[in-house]
Amino acid sequence: MLNLVIFDFPFEGPFGAEMATAFAPLAAEIDKQPGLIWKVWTEKPGEKAAGGVYLFADAAAADDFIELHSARLESLGVKGVAINQHEVNEPLTAITNASLSRD
Repeated sequence: MLNLVIFDFPFEGPFGAEMATAFAPLAAEIDKQPGLIWKVWTEKPGEKAAGGVYLFADAAAADDFIELHSARLESLGVKGVAINQHEVNEPLTAITNASLSRD
C-alpha cells in the first residue's frame, strides 16, 4: 500500500530560489531513494519552517527513508522534527486526481 510521509521542522533558510539552488544536489539524491514516487518540497519563510511531503510505494520504503532522513537532519543539527506517516486510500485519491506513480 502506498505511504505518505510528511516532515516538518524549524529552518532558518534559505527559502525560494536560493533554497532551490542550495538543495538541488540533495533533491537529486532523494530522487534516487528506493520506493520514492515523488516529493513536494515545503517552506514557510514567515514561520522559519520547512519540510516535505513524500509518496512511497510501500511502508517498508517509507520506513527506510524516515530512518535515513531523520539521521541526515540530526547530523545537520536540525531539532524539533515532526514526522507523520499515513497509508494512502488509492481509490479515493484517484477520484481527486492525485498522481500515484512516477509516470
